[in-house]
Amino acid sequence: MIRGLEFIELTRKNNRFLVDEFDFIEFNVTNREGLFYDIEYKKDGLLISISHENRDDYLQVILFRLIDGKKPEYDDTQMTIHLEKLNNMLLKPLNSNDFKENEFYFASLNASSNVERKLLKAAKELRICLKHPDVSAYID
Repeated sequence: MIRGLEFIELTRKNNRFLVDEFDFIEFNVTNREGLFYDIEYKKDGLLISISHENRDDYLQVILFRLIDGKKPEYDDTQMTIHLEKLNNMLLKPLNSNDFKENEFYFASLNASSNVERKLLKAAKELRICLKHPDVSAYID
C-alpha cells in the first residue's frame, strides 16, 4: 500500500518528461488517502490520467481526447485509450536504439517497491509511445 503524497511525488518525478519534453501541465490531483490517487496532465485536447487504487493495487494510465475541453465518459472507446493498448499499437516497430535512449533517460530513477516499479514501467512506456512518430494518429 502506498500513501497519497508518496504516490503523487513519485508520479511527478517519473513523469517529469510530460512537462519538460511534451509541454503538458499538471491539471488535477486527487488524493483519497488510503484508497485512490490520480494525477492528470493536460495539453491542448489531450488529458493523461495516471491513477492508482490501493485496495486492488491497480495502476492505470489512460489518455483522454477532450470534448469541448472536458473529459469524456470512461467507457467511450472513441475518446479514450489505455496505455497498454497504445503500447500494443506502437511499440512493436521500434528499434533497439529507441529503447536504449529511453532507458538512458530513466537511468537515474530507481524503484524499490511494487508500486514504484509499476509507476516507473508505465512512465517508460508512456514516454516512448509519445515520442513515436505515429502517435498522433491515435491521440489527436
